[in-house]
Amino acid sequence: MATSKTVARSAKKSPTKKKSAAKKSAATARPQVSCKDRILQAIASRIAFGDTKPNRDMIMGMAAMTSKKSFSNLIPTLKKKHKWVDYDSTSIWLTDEGKDYVGPDILAVPANNDAMYDKIRNDMIDGGRPRLIFDLMLDGGWHSKDELAAAMNLPLNKSFTNNISKLSKVIERKNGKVRLSDMVFPCGRPSA
Repeated sequence: MATSKTVARSAKKSPTKKKSAAKKSAATARPQVSCKDRILQAIASRIAFGDTKPNRDMIMGMAAMTSKKSFSNLIPTLKKKHKWVDYDSTSIWLTDEGKDYVGPDILAVPANNDAMYDKIRNDMIDGGRPRLIFDLMLDGGWHSKDELAAAMNLPLNKSFTNNISKLSKVIERKNGKVRLSDMVFPCGRPSA
């Protein structure tokens, strides 16, 4: 004889609830680009500015990969299986096959930093407040945490500091201040 607990455990969600949850998830999800393509696009964006052998750590950050081990495990596949990249201990670059794969549009020099800003907002930053902090720092200058919190009319507390930490892949720290790193400004840092 089944007890009420057994019946409750075996009960399934209604199809309507499953469908609405799937719709909500799909509506808020970002378009999925493979790690391989993100790496290739990041390398191509540096080539557009004359950096033919960009730093591997920079490419890992631009590709929004948080695991150095995953990145290091993936690039041999890009080299050996696809022949799209070559690399050494510090740099990675596209081969002719890789340039053909990404195409001329990706290799074209952008007219401004806007495409990079959008890429970082969409691929590397989760949450509204970290995006607002990112937007405040687009002037390219150094900012104290106090200045940023005041500009957003928020208290400088652990929550605010955690929001700044969510930008760790795209910021530099110096003397208690933060600014966006050079990778955010492929067309040059804005002048003050």
